[in-house]
Amino acid sequence: HQQPDPATPLVNWFEIIDDSQVDWMQEQLAGVARDEPLLVVTHCPWKTAVDLGKFDGYDLCNAGKALALIRDFKHVKVLSGHLHETARIYDGDIEMIMTNAVCGWWWENGIMSTSTDGSPPGYRLIEIAGTGEITTIFKPLFDEGFGEVGLFTTVANQTCLNVYDGSARTKVFLDGERLSQIKLTDRIHGVRIDHFWLLPEERLGTELRITIEYENGRALTATLPADHQPWKPY
Repeated sequence: HQQPDPATPLVNWFEIIDDSQVDWMQEQLAGVARDEPLLVVTHCPWKTAVDLGKFDGYDLCNAGKALALIRDFKHVKVLSGHLHETARIYDGDIEMIMTNAVCGWWWENGIMSTSTDGSPPGYRLIEIAGTGEITTIFKPLFDEGFGEVGLFTTVANQTCLNVYDGSARTKVFLDGERLSQIKLTDRIHGVRIDHFWLLPEERLGTELRITIEYENGRALTATLPADHQPWKPY
């Protein structure tokens, strides 16, 4: 829904689930058992880690109303895209997952380009267990060599580990020592992304043995060679 406003040229719109859609959702969910797995798929994210104050054009204005309809479900995920970045955030027990597009940051750097949050073009695999539990994993569209973690240098020349599918509940270790998570704000949307961990300055240019523990219990180890090159937002 466009709301032209010369006073706010960068974010002059808002996003909403209108009453007819809310009513439709309520009708569709009325007969669904609360222990059944539920996937909600939308183009725009319901909520992000963005903070634009009064003129927040990236969260649904009535996200609370939509979330209330699925709050009682035991196994639920909300999937979205729109911002061409990868992020996973929580509202209570509801996980909202934004996935980078397979076409990357096409309008600035062309098809297959990496996003400003450093995540590569990719897609998401979803697994639903017999218990109803839902797990997801982000898969880069590039070859397997891209892996799940890389280096990311900010515009302020601060280098971090970039765990593309990490969240505020993910733990990252370097040689067994837990790293501190930081939030970075992208230069386009103002979105504060949770998948960065501060790399000690003295470890730059050395081999990095990394352990990642995701909140769903999945864990992996990865090694970045000493000559691995950090990616820096353009």
